[in-house]
Amino acid sequence: MPHVAWERLLRQLPAKEQDGMMLMTNTRTEIAVQSILRLDSDFLIIKGRLAGSQDAGRVFFIPYAHIDHLGFYRAVKDTEFDDMFAGLNGPTLPAIAVTPEPAAEEPKTPIKSAVLDRFRSRGGSTIIGRSPLAPRMEEESHPGLPANGQKKDGHPT
Repeated sequence: MPHVAWERLLRQLPAKEQDGMMLMTNTRTEIAVQSILRLDSDFLIIKGRLAGSQDAGRVFFIPYAHIDHLGFYRAVKDTEFDDMFAGLNGPTLPAIAVTPEPAAEEPKTPIKSAVLDRFRSRGGSTIIGRSPLAPRMEEESHPGLPANGQKKDGHPT
């Protein structure tokens, strides 16, 4: 968020609401805010404590560029939110003209008969050779068995 936006947002907060806020930095350091001491053009100065500690009253100088987000520790009612931020109007952004992308044509699925015709039209043998990993028929895989895998009496193993 731009520096100006953070500054405008923080100026909208009433002093009584500042004590229940938390500020998270880009490095995931959470600070429990007690009060905002100063809003400069590039940074803010707050009094608070690191979350999880009891060291209240510390002063932090935080550049706006290092703020990840702000939040309240307590539940905020809609009416309270409207009272705090009713005057906060962001700049209206110009409308971006969106040009629709042309729909990509789906690839046509080949018809089964066309695939078969292409396969049949290939010249040469359609027999695929043996895998180099398959055992050769002339070699015996086991010294007691012939190459066809059957014992000499004709029964399989």
